[in-house]
Order: sequence, then C-alpha cells, then structure tokens
Amino acid sequence: MLRVRLGIAGTLAVVAVLSAAGAAQARAASSDPTGSGAQVPVLRWSRCPGQKGFQCASARVPLSYEHPDGAQIRLAVMRHRATDPHRELGTLFLNPGGPAPAKPSFPFVYALFPQAVRERFDIVTWDPRGLGESNPVTCFSSSAAEDRFLAKTGLPVRDFPRPDSQIDPSLANFAELDRRCLHRSGRELLEHMSTADSARDLDLLRRAFGEPKVNYYGGSYGTLLGDTYANLFPGRVRRMVLDANVSPIKWFSRGAGAFPDSGGTFLPTFLRQGSDLGARKTLNAFLDLCGETSTKRCAFSAGSAAATRAKFASLLQRLQLDPWPGAPTYGDVVSEAVEGVYTVSAWGVLASRLEEEWDGLTPAPIAAPPGPHPSFAGPYGIFCGEVPNPG
Repeated sequence: MLRVRLGIAGTLAVVAVLSAAGAAQARAASSDPTGSGAQVPVLRWSRCPGQKGFQCASARVPLSYEHPDGAQIRLAVMRHRATDPHRELGTLFLNPGGPAPAKPSFPFVYALFPQAVRERFDIVTWDPRGLGESNPVTCFSSSAAEDRFLAKTGLPVRDFPRPDSQIDPSLANFAELDRRCLHRSGRELLEHMSTADSARDLDLLRRAFGEPKVNYYGGSYGTLLGDTYANLFPGRVRRMVLDANVSPIKWFSRGAGAFPDSGGTFLPTFLRQGSDLGARKTLNAFLDLCGETSTKRCAFSAGSAAATRAKFASLLQRLQLDPWPGAPTYGDVVSEAVEGVYTVSAWGVLASRLEEEWDGLTPAPIAAPPGPHPSFAGPYGIFCGEVPNPG
C-alpha cells in the first residue's frame, strides 16, 4: 500500500483536478477490454546497471488502449532468469505493491522468494505506467524543489494540517500542485494511468514473453492489479497469488453506510481499506518486540513492551507540546514510524532514529536520489483517477 506522506488533506486536494481522469479511464474500461489491437512489444535485454544477475529492457505499449495505433509510452521491465533453466516452468510476473515503482525494490523482493521458485521461474517485474522509469508523472525538477514548494505555506512536508489554521493553506497548496503536475506531465498521461490500463500492459508483457497464460504474484496494491487482470482476462490466468489483499469493493466504491466500520461516513480510500488500523497494529508490534529486547538489539527499548509504548507516546507528546529547537514535527515522527514499520529489516534503523529524537537530537534527513525527480504525486494519478474520495 502507498506509504503515508501527504496526509488526508493532500489526498482530497489531488482528487479535484484528477476527476476528469477517472471519466476517461471509465470510458477506456468499457471499450476493447482485451487491447487486442495493440502491437506486441519487442524486448531487448541488457544487464541492469549495478545489479548482478538482473536484466533490464523497455516495452513500448499504447498510451491509450482505445487507440492502440496512437501515442506510445515505454515501460521499464526487469527480470531475473530461472537459476535452473533445465527445469524452468516459465515466467512469473510480480507487482509488489504501492502503487509504486517496482524496479527499485525488486532485488530485495526477489531474494524473498523460495529457492524452488527462483530455480524454476524467470521472475519479471516492471514499473507501472506513470511511475519510476515508465513515463513517470513529474511535477518538479528535483526533490529539493518539491520540498521547497510544499513548505512554502508553512506546512511541513510530512506533517498533518491542523484544523485551526492549516487546512485551507494546505488545500490551496495541493491545488497548485495539481496545476504543476498537469503542466509538466500533461493531461493525456494522467488520463491513462488506471489499474485497468496496467492490467492491459501486463497482458501485452505476457504476449511479449510468449506465455499462453499468466503466472502472477501480487502484494498489496498488486492484488488489485491481479484482481483486475483476472476479471478482464479470465481465460488467461494459469496461477495467481494475491498477498495482503486490497478490497476491490472498498477501492472502487464510496462505501458510505455500506461497510460496518465506516459508521455511515464516506471515508477516503485508505481509511476505507483499514490501512490506519493495520499501521497501528504493526507499529504496536514493533514497539512491543523492541521493549522485550535490549537496547543493544533495539535502541529505543525501555525495558518492557508497556514501557516502550509509553516512551513513544511521551515522545509524541513532547513534540506536540514542548518541541526543542530544531526538533522534527509530530507529523514527521508519526510518518517516519508508519513508513519504517513497513519493512521489518529496517526496524533497527527506525529504532535508532527514534532514540536520537528521544535524546533531543534531529536525525539527518534521508537523502533523496540525485537527478530528475518523479513526483510522489504519481501514485495519486492512479488512485485519484479511479477511486472515489470525499471532495
């Protein structure tokens, strides 16, 4: 699932300008769902820079499957060949979640597959359209420019807007962000970033690999992509694993009054999915396990699970009521904690950063990669274009 950075206000603001994209995607979904008129891409493989054993290629696919002979975009594709080619069973396509670029995490995710799977399948992933290296939505020239823009209203980049003074400036800020994204990326791209478009991309990749049917593994958002593919192409699925399922009903439906936990309220996308509850459960598990071990193994430990939970609550209270000079904001630390618990292997780093903040220090910011910066708004181009949210 998409990691939290904007908060709810940002989500709601992006919805307004991208609503036209949803209408275009609905039209595309109702016409030629197979994309059969599209030309099968030719993949030319080369070694991925700095990634031993991995190969990279690009695939040309239609921008619009309503007009398969029209404008084209390029998908960045990455694979690792089966390590026992004499026993190979074919290709396994992977989307690990997000919506997010898949290539950066692929070496890590690949290593998590059982040896038997790595031996017998070519494992393939790709950056979904509009993300990463696949014609990305770009709103700023660099990460620094993006951060300067988001900070200009006084709203910290990863903070939550306060109801008393920050909601209106935050909404205005994100309305301007919409305009910048449209200016840099163009409406045509934003109108063709739906999950259904990506499912058609997957089917073209299937054909490019010469597979009669798809073997697919999807995690989190990747389960929605798998669901969509199976509904568009029910006769083309061989084996499909969906792990940490997104509810398609809660993704595409308003849900007001339809779900027992909504209280009759029209909730934003990830609240309908219960992402907040999952994040709380995982964060509490991290704090409990940290408290049950030594500070040598978990720097933020307070000697017991209860004491470590209390220590985290006390840190947040200090940041709200009595922050020290140069302290991170309450929103910074909450976002850092929620993002940090997504990856268990990074829990040690999260514990060390929380301990530095507990000691009154401000950890160095996580460096952004140099060069052109694909905006974090890219994922919003997908789910704000196809998902109902409160206005």
